[in-house]
Amino acid sequence: MSEWIEVARYVGTRIRDMRRRRGLTQAQVEQRTARFGDPYPTVTAANLSHIERAYKPRGMPTLRTLMTIARALDLPVGALLVGSDDRMRGGHR
Repeated sequence: MSEWIEVARYVGTRIRDMRRRRGLTQAQVEQRTARFGDPYPTVTAANLSHIERAYKPRGMPTLRTLMTIARALDLPVGALLVGSDDRMRGGHR
């Protein structure tokens, strides 16, 4: 498996886990992101699904998109990249 796919899957899984822990659907996250306005882009439920599944070509979100998702989940952006259950032990943090 390529490093890109490994990282994209890890980030997508972190986002999905954090979203579910907060009891939010993908549609609810979309609604939250739609209210932010500039400079935060609206993250659609379809785009969030692609990110959570690491579906190419939309599987790896931009930093701006990550910041928007983190804000919708009331988290610092770093929480989407590294956590206490960190499975990316090989320095891919």
